[in-house]
Amino acid sequence: MQPIEQNILELLEAGEGLVLATISSHAGSTPRTSGTRMVIRADGSIIGTIGGGLVEAKTIQAAKEIFSTGHTRELDFDLSRRDVAQGMDLICGGKTSIRLEYISPSKNSRGRFREESEKLRASGKTLYLFGAGHVAQQTAVLANMVDFRVHVLDDREEFANRERFPEAEEVRVLDSFTSALDSLAIDANSFLLILTRGHSFDRTVLAQALSTPAGYIGMIGSKNKRNTIYSSLLEDGFTQADLARVFCPVGLEIGAETPAEIGLSIVAQLVAVRAGA
Repeated sequence: MQPIEQNILELLEAGEGLVLATISSHAGSTPRTSGTRMVIRADGSIIGTIGGGLVEAKTIQAAKEIFSTGHTRELDFDLSRRDVAQGMDLICGGKTSIRLEYISPSKNSRGRFREESEKLRASGKTLYLFGAGHVAQQTAVLANMVDFRVHVLDDREEFANRERFPEAEEVRVLDSFTSALDSLAIDANSFLLILTRGHSFDRTVLAQALSTPAGYIGMIGSKNKRNTIYSSLLEDGFTQADLARVFCPVGLEIGAETPAEIGLSIVAQLVAVRAGA
C-alpha cells in the first residue's frame, strides 16, 4: 500500500482527473478524523476511505456533481441523527464536514501532489528489518500496510530477496552483520528491528543500533536472551540508559505464537511508538 498522495499523483500523470474528499472538520465521535482523504474516480471507484457507511456513500454520490461542475463543495453530516447512524451500523454521536474538490490533471496539480509526495516521503518513518526470516516476512507485509517504508537486510540471499519481500522498498544482502548499519542514514525517523537467526548476530546489530539516534530499537527474543545480551553489552561499556532504549521482548503482549501473530504484535507496537503512545 502506498500513501494516497502518491496514488493521486499517478492518476494525474496518467491524465485522469479526480475528486478529492477530505474530512475538513470533526467533533465528537466520528469514524475518521480531520485530514483523512479519499479519492473518487469518475467511474465511482475509490482509493482510501473516510469511514464507510452512509456518509461515504453520499459523498461518492455527491462527487458526480463535482465532476460536472468542477466546483468545490462542503458536505455536513450530523452523525447523532438516527437515520445516518443506523445507516453506518453504529451510533457515532459526532459531526463531520467533508470538502469535495475536483483535481484536474494539469501541470499545477501534478506539481502540487508531487511536492506533497516528496514531503511525505522525507518525513515518513523507515523500518529496517535486520533478519529476513518468517517473522520478518510477516512484519514487512503488515508494516507496509500501515505506511512504513520497509528495508530488509540479511546475509542470506536465499532469504533476503524480492520473491519473499515484494513490498519492501529495499532488500539488501549483507556481507556480514558486523557492518549492517555502516551505509544507513539512521535518524529519529528510523525504526530498527532486530530479528536475526541467532543471539550473536542480534548482539552485533544491537551494539551498532545503540550508537545511532534511531527513534525505535526493538529486538526479538526471550527475557533470558535479553539479559544475556545486555550483560555482555554492559561489560563492553554500554550503560543502563542505553539499554533502556530497547524494546525487548519486542511487540505488544497479545499471546502471539505464529509468525503472523508475532508480526501483528510488533507492528502494533511500531504504530503506537510512531503515534507517541
